[in-house]
Amino acid sequence: MVMISAGFSFLMASDSINLMVLTHAVLVRVWLPQVQQRLNQFMERALDGNMRRTSKRPLPAGKLTARSSIRVWYFALGCGRSI
Repeated sequence: MVMISAGFSFLMASDSINLMVLTHAVLVRVWLPQVQQRLNQFMERALDGNMRRTSKRPLPAGKLTARSSIRVWYFALGCGRSI
């Protein structure tokens, strides 16, 4: 729904259709929440390990290292700067 509304809003607000900018606008709406979730899990990994409900998340359970998690955030930050 977010992608559809972002694409529709972009088309309604623009004078001409630029497919590259439209693609960036729609994909950022998908990618940004995922990056924010990854950063949140990285910052709260110690607390998540203490709670039964969140202890099975990838970082507290040891399925994903903190270093690989933060690499994804840096990659997304670099891609966001290119927009």
